[in-house]
Amino acid sequence: MPISNDKELESVLNQMRVSLGLRKLTPLETGKDIEETPTGTFFFVSSTSLSHTYFWRGENYLEEVKKGAVVDNRRNLVYDYFEIHYFSEDGLYLIGFVSADVASSISKLDGKDEKKILLSPYLWNSLNTLIHLPIKRIVKADRRIISTDDEKSIDVLDVVIK
Repeated sequence: MPISNDKELESVLNQMRVSLGLRKLTPLETGKDIEETPTGTFFFVSSTSLSHTYFWRGENYLEEVKKGAVVDNRRNLVYDYFEIHYFSEDGLYLIGFVSADVASSISKLDGKDEKKILLSPYLWNSLNTLIHLPIKRIVKADRRIISTDDEKSIDVLDVVIK
């Protein structure tokens, strides 16, 4: 779904959260690993916590993320936090932005072939298509810092999905 500005994004995310029956974490639920977080919630996780190189212990990516990624109830734009929707033990979804052509190509994956994509936590340049990516489809994710033209930087994830 192409998004053109932050106001539109917040509206779309709020509609998505309501339709999925998700609630924001309370302050006492923050600072924990995902596996300690209740289902039926949405929260934010740093790109570092989602990076394969940060926590890899040899298990599958979904299990590693559940054990190693620490949740917050606020989006931290300084550290480029990604939003995550957690509606069941198997229903853990990463919210991010890809280019329109990548969004089209990943919708055709069959679970056997792998594809490497660039995922941003927010709108930037041609990364303007919002996706709701099941974390169980992720094979690997590595954090990368992109220097932008305006002398800022963005933490993104290079993600391999099936």
